[in-house]
Amino acid sequence: MPSSGNIILIRLPADIARNYPRLREFIQPDIPIPIELSDEDRKFNPETLTEEMFLSGMLHLLAENAEHEHADYYRRFVFSVRPNIINELASAIHAKVDEGCFEFAMEIIDALMGLSPENEGVCELKAAILKKQEKKPLYAELFENLEQKDELFRTTYAAAYNDILRDKDEESLPKIRRFIEREPRVWQAWFLLGWALRKLKRWEDSAAAFRKAIELGGDNKDVRNELAICLIETGDLKQARRELEKALFEDPENVKIISNLGILALKSDNHREAVGFFRAVLEIDPHDEITMKYLDKLTENE
Repeated sequence: MPSSGNIILIRLPADIARNYPRLREFIQPDIPIPIELSDEDRKFNPETLTEEMFLSGMLHLLAENAEHEHADYYRRFVFSVRPNIINELASAIHAKVDEGCFEFAMEIIDALMGLSPENEGVCELKAAILKKQEKKPLYAELFENLEQKDELFRTTYAAAYNDILRDKDEESLPKIRRFIEREPRVWQAWFLLGWALRKLKRWEDSAAAFRKAIELGGDNKDVRNELAICLIETGDLKQARRELEKALFEDPENVKIISNLGILALKSDNHREAVGFFRAVLEIDPHDEITMKYLDKLTENE
């Protein structure tokens, strides 16, 4: 259903209920409806309006903004017109994955998450598809066993996690904080907060969130690696090294950690040590392009 057309907002024609009798008492003419125009259409023609146009428009809007002021109305509208829409979307996702159209499958998943944010299986489905592409979401394993199955988890927490995966980091922050207000001792939530803040380059705030995650039981390589990145950026290189060494002890062949040790060595003007770390990364993953660039630049200057 999601496609590459143009989304516009319109007021539904007054007689639209004639085509959809079951919606006669449901339609609210004062609420604008998103519809999708094809690439060929320049202007909206009420005579050419189809069910697919407004269903696709609503799904696009919900995928982009699940908390839109009229989101609940759009969801009721979609379910009223297409009661079996969840099964249709799920079937479409699996069909696109089987065809190898992963990008389109991910677009449909985002639409499904916007349409049914309480559906706790959608995040797992998204992770499974990304894993099938060998692009599993960063740190997805930290959340797969989280024992929060109530409405707060299914809507607020899962939506925040999805926002970060889609680089909507600023939008994720109020959702994470709402979750933390009610579940302040869930270390994964503090990790999520630190992750979003780190991507926003709020280094000190991010480091504080990662330290809180460690304090609450999240003492693992991923948290310490992320904390070290923040410490490098704030200039606390000695503590960053301690964190990375602890992380590396847990996972000696983790290329992210070894690469960060190389970056830390560069920051410390220890180019010989940096070369050693970057070469170690390439021994494990010869196709790591970022590490190759670092190493090429260092060896050029020797």
